[in-house]
Amino acid sequence: ACVVWRTPTGVRRADPVAGLLVADNGARSDDGKACGERACRLAELAQQQPAEFTWLRRCMTATYLASLNAQAMCFEPSTRRCELAIGGALRPASRQRWTAIDLAPLFTGGAPLPVLAQDLGRPEPLAHYTGEP
Repeated sequence: ACVVWRTPTGVRRADPVAGLLVADNGARSDDGKACGERACRLAELAQQQPAEFTWLRRCMTATYLASLNAQAMCFEPSTRRCELAIGGALRPASRQRWTAIDLAPLFTGGAPLPVLAQDLGRPEPLAHYTGEP
């Protein structure tokens, strides 16, 4: 997994650091580090329990963009497992029910159905980075 973006000087790429790749719609530094307020908070929280998906889902409850969190996702490339939550303007995705989807069959030429999905419930929210509930 990586994040790729275009700058006036060309295409840039950021790779995971210590197994974590944080992405949001904020700016990135010249070396590719996400430097937006939300991305920095997410990276800070995620380092407390790296590679622990339950914790990462909780971290995302603290960093969503108010009125603009239609989907939230954690993806583990090695297993091709995607954890996804869907929301809307008044219902932030990261605070809704999450579903884990095994995408491995799709990446290895398997049939698209049946999709193996698991309901993960709602995460216990952390304090939002803005200080709002």
